[in-house]
Amino acid sequence: MERIRSASVVAESLVYQIGANRLVDGVNLRGSVGDFIGIIGPNGAGKTTLLRLISGLVRQQAGVVSLAGQNLNSLSPKAISRIAAYVPQILPYTFGFTSLEVVLMGRYPHMGWFQIEGMADHQIAMEAMRRTETLEFSDRSLMTLSGGERQRVFLARALAQKSQILLMDEPTSNLDIQHQLGVMDMLSEFATQGMTVIMAIHDINLAARYCGRLLLMDRGQVLADGKPEAVLTASNLQNVFGVKAVVYTDPLTGAPAPIFIGGRLPMDPIAECGGVHLVCGDGTGARTMAALWGAGIPITAGPLQAGDFDRIVADSLGIVYLPMTAPGSVGSEIHLRHLELVESAKCVVLCNPDIRLKDPNSREVVASAKRLVHLMDLKLGEQDNTDQVAPKIHKEGEVIVTCRTPTEVVRFIQGNA
Repeated sequence: MERIRSASVVAESLVYQIGANRLVDGVNLRGSVGDFIGIIGPNGAGKTTLLRLISGLVRQQAGVVSLAGQNLNSLSPKAISRIAAYVPQILPYTFGFTSLEVVLMGRYPHMGWFQIEGMADHQIAMEAMRRTETLEFSDRSLMTLSGGERQRVFLARALAQKSQILLMDEPTSNLDIQHQLGVMDMLSEFATQGMTVIMAIHDINLAARYCGRLLLMDRGQVLADGKPEAVLTASNLQNVFGVKAVVYTDPLTGAPAPIFIGGRLPMDPIAECGGVHLVCGDGTGARTMAALWGAGIPITAGPLQAGDFDRIVADSLGIVYLPMTAPGSVGSEIHLRHLELVESAKCVVLCNPDIRLKDPNSREVVASAKRLVHLMDLKLGEQDNTDQVAPKIHKEGEVIVTCRTPTEVVRFIQGNA
């Protein structure tokens, strides 16, 4: 039977400001049983403030927060802690306490005044430490642990609270790769078991891989809310972070995987360079596209088929390319258009020529180039055997040059404008 998903967290029209500065501005958020929600955005977007409002650490000037169907303003701090556990980004040092004592603090919301921890509380604390791989630190002072180790201890304390809602601010920021994945696997498991997990996180790729839903925030407002593939679009990321991004589907995880390219280099477009055409495909031209685009050099590319990483990059950067209508085939119309682009370009960059020159159409294209650049991105031990072929094909041009990196391509074009 399908589990009934009830709302655990409801935030409506939240406003929090300091002076005239609105840190959270009209935010709505709804988290249900089993949700794993990631809040992403640049520094100062309001992610931490939103978590602190939901946890009751600060009170909003407008709007309403409900936890497990109860108005947050009607709950005592102890009652809130029984419903929601919060792990901050900046952890307190708690001088003099051992790791086990810190984890046992998570049991306080369930204890009466002057009550001490019982056997059941110790068992819950030890299980939380086992799950976070912190048992070996039980008797060590928290002051002797690394930042990542302390972070896992405070996660264990949150687990020991046995709350319905887990709120975390940058839970992976101080962790090595192994423990980053371990913590994210654990949080995903908690959501599967019925907990509502909401976290602020800077690592967008981790968020896309693990979270079922993302909130994209900027300047105190939610600009996008939905599944990762709907939120992590190139336009959304550029609008919020101010940089170009290429978003593709990770073939291993199936999650959207952004690659940030950054803005143009601090130089004017080099119009006198004329157009540069890339004969590329199968991902061979992506790095060169990004380098030329960053230098402000006009680019065309192709032909490129759907799903080709070069085509994904061209779409993201707004580069004109020739689309292939059918996988693996270049029709006569596309070939003629390709020849037109090459003949009008001042320079043609041949990416991975060992592959491209096997195609008769590509050989004709190369032969018509005014100026030809080979991009030979060879790995150690690989043999460059295409220089024997390309000069025989390239009959029109006055320059044939080999470049080893996209940066060399840019420098050559700038120097030969």
